Amino acid sequence: MARTEFEFSQFFADSLKILSKPSEYFSGMNKEGGFRSPVIRALLYGTITAIINFLTGSLHPSPLALIFSTIFGGSPWFFVFISTIILHVIGLFIMGILILLLSAVCRGNTDYEASVHVAASLMVMQPVKALISAGQGTGFALFNMIIITLFTSIYSLYLLYNAIIHALGGKKEIARVISVFLLSFPVLMLISSFMCINAVKDMTQDTGKLIKELPKADKEMRESIDKLKKMMEERETQEKSLEE
Repeated sequence: MARTEFEFSQFFADSLKILSKPSEYFSGMNKEGGFRSPVIRALLYGTITAIINFLTGSLHPSPLALIFSTIFGGSPWFFVFISTIILHVIGLFIMGILILLLSAVCRGNTDYEASVHVAASLMVMQPVKALISAGQGTGFALFNMIIITLFTSIYSLYLLYNAIIHALGGKKEIARVISVFLLSFPVLMLISSFMCINAVKDMTQDTGKLIKELPKADKEMRESIDKLKKMMEERETQEKSLEE
C-alpha cells in the first residue's frame, strides 16, 4: 500500500529508486494525501540544487536578488539561494498542469493532485542537471558536455514516459508518440550545436590561415610599394631629361 505521508527517511531511497527503477516506483507511488508531500519534496530538491549551484560556483546573483539585498539588506547570495528553492515550488505546480495535459492526451488520470505528486517525483532530475551544469565550468570537453546534456534530456523524457503510463495510467501507444515528438527537440538542439561548433572550428581555421599569410601579404605589399616608388622616380627622371 502506498504511503500517504511524506517520510524523510525514505527521501533518498525513493530518489534512487526513481532514477534506477522508474517503472517500479511510479507503479506504486502515492498520488493522494494533499499537496504537503509534493511541496516538501520540491523544497528538498530545490535546496539540494541550490547547494550544488552554490558549491560549484554556478549560482549567480540576479538583478532581482541584488534589488532585494539592497532593500532588505544582507547578501545577494542569500536571496539567490532562497529564490532557487521558491522557484522549485512554483515550478512544481506549473509542471503539474503540464503533466495533467499530457496525461489527458494519453487518456490517463486527469486528477491535478496526482499530477503534482508525479511532478514532484520528476524533480529528482534537477540536482542531476545542476551537477552537469557545474561541469561546464571545469574545462570539460564541450562535445562531451553536449552528449551528456542530451542523455540527461532523454532520460528525463524516459522518466516522464514511465510516470504517464505507470502512475497516471496513460496509454502506452500515445505516450510513445508524444515521447518521440518531445525527443525531437533535444536532438535538434544537438544537431544545431554540432553545426555551430563546426562553423566556429572552420572560422578559427580560416582565421589561423589568414594570420599565417599576413607576413607574406605584408611583404608583397611592401615590394609593390617599392616598385611603384621606383617607377615614379624613373618617370620624374625622364620628365626632367625631356625638359632639359
